[in-house]
Amino acid sequence: MLPRAATGVYLSVHDPALFAASLFQAALQMDGVRFSDPAATGALPRGATALATQASKPLRSLLQLQNRFSINAMADNLYRTLGALHGGDGSPAASEAAMQLFFDTAGLGSPPAQLDGSGLSPLNLRSAQQVVDLMRYAASQPWYSVFKASMMEAGSQDPKVCGVICGHFVGTTAQDRVWLKTGNLENQWNYAGYAEAANGDLIAFAILLEGPPTQANARPLQPLSPIDRMTVELAQWPHEPVAGLPQTASAPPPPAAAAPLLQRFAAGPAQT
Repeated sequence: MLPRAATGVYLSVHDPALFAASLFQAALQMDGVRFSDPAATGALPRGATALATQASKPLRSLLQLQNRFSINAMADNLYRTLGALHGGDGSPAASEAAMQLFFDTAGLGSPPAQLDGSGLSPLNLRSAQQVVDLMRYAASQPWYSVFKASMMEAGSQDPKVCGVICGHFVGTTAQDRVWLKTGNLENQWNYAGYAEAANGDLIAFAILLEGPPTQANARPLQPLSPIDRMTVELAQWPHEPVAGLPQTASAPPPPAAAAPLLQRFAAGPAQT
């Protein structure tokens, strides 16, 4: 029987440092090295000597992975790194303080509520206008080209470039002229990014769509899904509106089962 071909699987681990230490210990044990204690993490003992170091990939490379493939664990790690660099310990509180400093420096007012870096907490709050204000500020910074290049390129057929929107926007005005980041849950499909319009303008945009199932937007469809059509419209600016495209839209009412949860959020945080 022929051996089964090796396959690679990418997984997130709960404690990366402990995971790496355990693998290293296991490899040394296979070479005959004996240990009195299992692998552990914590403060280094006094007088410890570094045997080897591994440098991280540059931030621009990490941003490309994160913004094109939406890796939740990586997003949270980057968020916590902000806190550590700010002088904290990588805790959510230290990261929140770093975000406040950034928003103050950028003149963007108070940052929107953010409880984690992955964006998965239901207590995270962000409006489309806040996202657009942030994108507009980024476009005026010296690091804008790196930031834009980390996003998914509309209409590209290269999975390393188009990320999770491969096949979308092919043959449309948005192809090669829109760069965006997606955000989706079971019934949400959001875009935020930049469009180089037909008149030469650079448009920062955010479309936060809630209601239709994700499956209705995730696949490249013909005709285009509503959120893809709105994105194409941005790349065609200025223009006459496309016939049949709604010019206004209202959010669908929340499901009845969500009413108690919404009432609790509206009442504010619980007092202890």
